Amino acid sequence: ITSARACDPAELANVYSVDSCGRAFRVDEACEAEQHCDEGLCARGPPPTPCDGAVDAAPGRLEGNLMGAGALQPSCSEDVGAEHILRFQAPQAGDWIFDASGSAFDSILHVRTVCADAGSELACDDDSAGALQARLELALEQGDEVYVILDSHGRAGDWVLEISRSE
Repeated sequence: ITSARACDPAELANVYSVDSCGRAFRVDEACEAEQHCDEGLCARGPPPTPCDGAVDAAPGRLEGNLMGAGALQPSCSEDVGAEHILRFQAPQAGDWIFDASGSAFDSILHVRTVCADAGSELACDDDSAGALQARLELALEQGDEVYVILDSHGRAGDWVLEISRSE
């Protein structure tokens, strides 16, 4: 439900904060409490977050296209480009490999336990797979849920992510 009060998204700072549950929210000072700016009007309820679009991922090869701007800052790079967020739950304990080799851009991978909380980052990689590609290996227990953020250096394009268990 929107109100008649107008807001100008171009004038609002795109500042994110994290609530006590680890969910990100944008701070919009132009709207009243419990509202956010949505397409130029103040709307009730929580605003969308970068993590709302997280896609469930299983072991195997995943492909897609990055576009738009990013919001989640990796610890291993100062760049924030287009990003894709995946939610992965380990089907069994072991060392899991997340490999962005084959992506059409300089990739960055970072993994968090809480999507919008940079302090929950478990690992970050920029270019260890060679040829400007990211690759991470991470020990997970069965049932562990993590957010794998495939990021770029300010560039969009086709991406490939292989998720496999190390033998």
